[in-house]
Amino acid sequence: MNKEGKSAGSIKRFEVDSVIVSAIRDASVEYKVSPFVIFIAAYYVFLYKYTNQKELILGVPVANRQQMDTERLIGCIANTLPLKADIDHQETSVAFMRKISEIVREAQDHEELPFDKLVDLLNVTRSLTNNPVFQSMFVYQRKEQSTLRLDKCLLQPYEVETGTSKFDLSLSLLDTPERIEGFFEYSTIFEEETINRMINSYLQILSEMILSPNERLGEIKAITPIEESYLLGEKSCKYPKEGNIHERFAEQVKKFPNRTAIVYGTEEITYAELDQESNRMANYLRKNGVGRETRVAILQDRSISYIISILGVLKAGGTYIPLDPEQPESRLLYIIEDSRCNIVISHAKFKNTFSLGGNYKSIIYEEDPWNLEGSGGNSMDVYPEQVAYIIYTSGSTGKPKGVLNTHHNVRRLFGAPRNILHFLKMMLGHFFIHWLLTLQFGRYGELCFTEGNL
Repeated sequence: MNKEGKSAGSIKRFEVDSVIVSAIRDASVEYKVSPFVIFIAAYYVFLYKYTNQKELILGVPVANRQQMDTERLIGCIANTLPLKADIDHQETSVAFMRKISEIVREAQDHEELPFDKLVDLLNVTRSLTNNPVFQSMFVYQRKEQSTLRLDKCLLQPYEVETGTSKFDLSLSLLDTPERIEGFFEYSTIFEEETINRMINSYLQILSEMILSPNERLGEIKAITPIEESYLLGEKSCKYPKEGNIHERFAEQVKKFPNRTAIVYGTEEITYAELDQESNRMANYLRKNGVGRETRVAILQDRSISYIISILGVLKAGGTYIPLDPEQPESRLLYIIEDSRCNIVISHAKFKNTFSLGGNYKSIIYEEDPWNLEGSGGNSMDVYPEQVAYIIYTSGSTGKPKGVLNTHHNVRRLFGAPRNILHFLKMMLGHFFIHWLLTLQFGRYGELCFTEGNL
């Protein structure tokens, strides 16, 4: 990233189908929301589908010319509004669009507050690796005409690509009487084919929200019918049958030892450092009885320590079981008892939160001396059919049931055609798959977390 906060990047252009454009204009009148609201609402849902984060903040540039004194003033006095939206998967598309419309109106009341002043008031820590407050921008412009004639001169826009990107991902749309064009500006942490799929996903979501306005957000599909056919197994794929999860991670450590693997707030850790820390955890777990398919639950906030703990369990030959701190105590107790968990690794702040029963050993991440162990790798031999992790269902139709996933089942994701890897991660939607696919393909870049929106 250069001094201006920009990193290497590119843009990918697209055009919204005329049928959808017509439907959007009609929906705008029917639901009393602007086309801008419809487009940004679809972008929120798009990001929700890709990240599984229900609390999202987008940066939106505004002209900042609401006063008559500044309306005809020459120069750029634009400002940026951060718009925060909470996603409720039970909410319908039309209800969500109306909610976004209200959020936009409330934000416009404070349009004159400079963004830099807001950052100072929020006391946000500034970093060269992340933009403050938001990491994605949405730009929407309306133009009555795309060309301008001055006497005998015809002026028209000239597309310029700078080869940089100020944000990891941003979406820009230009609404003209003839068409609606758009482009994704993206950092090189994304590959071009990934952005091509993102364009298809965004347009698919936009279409569903307009054509099925009473559909719940959780039911909206972010993949096209062709992509869905791949996921349903209608195309043959060959999967590797050998190896385990942490061996694949070790391959990336050798290739990219100094590359940043995880960013959490102001903390960062490289692939090599992550490998060493997880080795220490694995060695400590072995000393505490963890062996082949020993079941180890992890009760932690999502953080770098969470990843270290998961990798440590896998390297020690154990089976990882996630415990969500936000879930009711009764559910956590049930999972521990039903899974016959041997060890629970938790953050210190949770050790007195739950009066957990059962015959298990408790390891407190901040207090136990696991970090005094050697950092050398000595992973236990793990067979492809060994259980890597157990995920429990919601229990909406009865008691929660544990779903066992083997190393082979996870590793076959890595052998799947590249055009469906992204959608596997997106549809599975689980934190384990999200970080796993990122770390297993070191070339895809950083896995970033931000506090409060995990």
